Amino acid sequence: MTQKTLLDDPEFGAFMVTAKQNTYASGGQTKPLHLSGGGKLYTFTDEQWPQWRYADEWYGAGELDNPFFGRETYFERADTNGPFLLVAHMPYDGYAVGNEAQVKKTFAYLGEMLKKVDRDSLFRGPTTLTFGYELTYTCTWHRLGPFRVQGQEYAMWRKLASQRPHYHLNFQFCCLR
Repeated sequence: MTQKTLLDDPEFGAFMVTAKQNTYASGGQTKPLHLSGGGKLYTFTDEQWPQWRYADEWYGAGELDNPFFGRETYFERADTNGPFLLVAHMPYDGYAVGNEAQVKKTFAYLGEMLKKVDRDSLFRGPTTLTFGYELTYTCTWHRLGPFRVQGQEYAMWRKLASQRPHYHLNFQFCCLR
């Protein structure tokens, strides 16, 4: 018998989709909290799922040739007056290279890609996506048992000769139940 975890819970999946689409991918509709050290923090709660809370904290994204890192965290509470407890997290790290216009456009495309997160692509979005003639995005991931998923995503500018990805991100999703 296969052990069921949060990764198998359709309500948690629906919350993940809604949270990702309503934070960074919202296109500026949701404003992040600016943290000391240059970080940004997006948070999300919804009346439809009062038992869950989402946060995405990241540092360094958008700076030329500068690595970035962050983590998404998911919290749950057992009852409406109880405290939120950590139930899942997804640390990530990566880099973006290119001139300033390319990096800004890459992150704009990534926001568009995150709007396409759905129940079948909970972690980062579709497995492949092409933005016109300019950029190709690829995301791969695999489940490492009932509690963990590991993956990566990258984007390549077609007009540039380099075979090095112009954007790359590693992630690992872990749930505690």
